[in-house]
Amino acid sequence: MVFGVDLSLQTFPDSMFVGGLGSLNLSVSNLDIPGAVPVFNEQLGDSDAYSLINKSLNENSVEYTIQFWSDGIISIPPILVEIKHNHHIIDEIFTDTVFVKVYSNLSASSKEMRGLKPLKEVQLISGATIIIYGLFIFVGLIITLFLWKKKRNKVLYLEQSESFTISPLLECVKTIESAAIPEKITRESTEKFYLDITKVCREYLNKLFYVKATEMTSKELDNYFQTSGIEEKLLQNWNKIIHSADVAKYGGYVPEINQFNEDKQQFITLMKAFQKFKDGLEREGKIVSS
Repeated sequence: MVFGVDLSLQTFPDSMFVGGLGSLNLSVSNLDIPGAVPVFNEQLGDSDAYSLINKSLNENSVEYTIQFWSDGIISIPPILVEIKHNHHIIDEIFTDTVFVKVYSNLSASSKEMRGLKPLKEVQLISGATIIIYGLFIFVGLIITLFLWKKKRNKVLYLEQSESFTISPLLECVKTIESAAIPEKITRESTEKFYLDITKVCREYLNKLFYVKATEMTSKELDNYFQTSGIEEKLLQNWNKIIHSADVAKYGGYVPEINQFNEDKQQFITLMKAFQKFKDGLEREGKIVSS
């Protein structure tokens, strides 16, 4: 147990409506051991009542952005915070369960009709004013028609000049290749680098397998791949690189500079291998189930 640790939890407004966004801020202070760092949980538990939209990590705090899908009293289970020192877990802290009241306009109890507004007197305008307004409307229609034809011709030209569209795989590869190695390699810059790379890969897997890879934990994604018939070698390579990325993101590990480029190429190779696997299933007439 690490004595002298202060855990602060601040939540969004106590009540909101279905579809609304809220933030949950969690911070750790007064760590007695020099060099000890908090590691915050990536997930907030599985629930159909809410989704984790974003996680913003700072030095000793984290902000979760959450969107709610159900009304009523929504509970968010305790969040785990690990205290690490020299890459070893020396303490674990849990928050209390967070309760949020979510309302829905569809379930509003009031069904009374609003009263009718009083009628206003209509003041007729002169014939000359009507003619001027008519001219403005006519000129406006002419200008609108001209701009519409100009835009339509531009669209047709672009459609005829473009001979191909960028595939999701090519877009994913280009994004990974363009990821810049941090100029100053620190724990924070390393975490951001691997967060960006893994986010691009998970978004690509979303499109490729029609599965919510961006919302699944590494273990859940591994279980899905095992039931999809993916060859063992490809699965082992994926688990190896994703474990390395998770350690860099959440374990405070800072690799050597050449490891950044090697991991980028490894992710690109894996995305191409997943695409090849999916193409093979389509040729055989098989369907990857989610």
